[in-house]
Amino acid sequence: MTAITGLGKSTLVERVLSVLAPQQVIVHSANKDCGWSVLTQVAYLIVNAPSNATRRGLFAAIIGALDTLLSTTYAADLKRQKNLDEAMVFVAKVLSFHRVGLLAIDENQASTLAENVWGDEFVQYFLGLMNLGIPVLLVGNPLAFSELEASAQLLRRFVTHGWHEFKPATKSDDSSWWNRQFLSGATRFSLCEEVPLVDEIRDVTTEIDGGIPGIFLAIWKEGQKIALRRGGKTARLTAKDLKVAASSPNVTKLLDITRAVSTGNVNARFGDLPQQQLEQHDQDQRGAQQLGPGERAVLEQAFEGHQGADP
Repeated sequence: MTAITGLGKSTLVERVLSVLAPQQVIVHSANKDCGWSVLTQVAYLIVNAPSNATRRGLFAAIIGALDTLLSTTYAADLKRQKNLDEAMVFVAKVLSFHRVGLLAIDENQASTLAENVWGDEFVQYFLGLMNLGIPVLLVGNPLAFSELEASAQLLRRFVTHGWHEFKPATKSDDSSWWNRQFLSGATRFSLCEEVPLVDEIRDVTTEIDGGIPGIFLAIWKEGQKIALRRGGKTARLTAKDLKVAASSPNVTKLLDITRAVSTGNVNARFGDLPQQQLEQHDQDQRGAQQLGPGERAVLEQAFEGHQGADP
């Protein structure tokens, strides 16, 4: 799963997995047929890619997440492994022992995967885990997977269950998921007694947030602060508050991201925004505005289906 910052990929993964497996840890009692007296199964495990981009760091992150979840002491056993090969086997054994249903590796960046000298070894290890029956979900910045996309063999293996690429919302008409689902859902969470209608909120923010949920929510939060500081018997959030919020110190720097998204990052202002992907998004936005009603509906339906695909 790939997406630029602010699109909510980490939150989406956590939310979907918590819905699919409300009980992350399942304790099975004795089963003679399976050969165990007790089994502690982990339905899914979410791990952040190591910032130091080393294999030892990856193994420590996986085992550390298991120890935190299960209150075990596997980290001490990992330290006793003599070399990386033994550590690699140890981690695979522990994941298999607990029948981990899905290993999600989040926060993959270009520096930790595509540009990492050990990046290929990381990918090969993930493939090894998949061969053992442990599904692996890689989540991160699109630039992290550039090398993986360049290999036909690796690409074929990793797209077995889908390659999901999230993009900033296309908001060219009222049928988009942004207008019909995101705004109406996000704006329900407010500390103010009175807030503008969803259509008014959309009209005020549509040219500011760049179709990026994280930036809209920053504006929404800042707007509420302004309304609450105003005082009075009733906290009333207005469209003007949202406009002022967009120029507040807490938001203005974030708008550099939206400008880069809307222009396709042509000046390479941000090194972690892939120019090619954003240029295509910008073309899609302009093209949608030039389409007729029927053609636009088809385009939005296809885009919404892509956004709503199972992760």
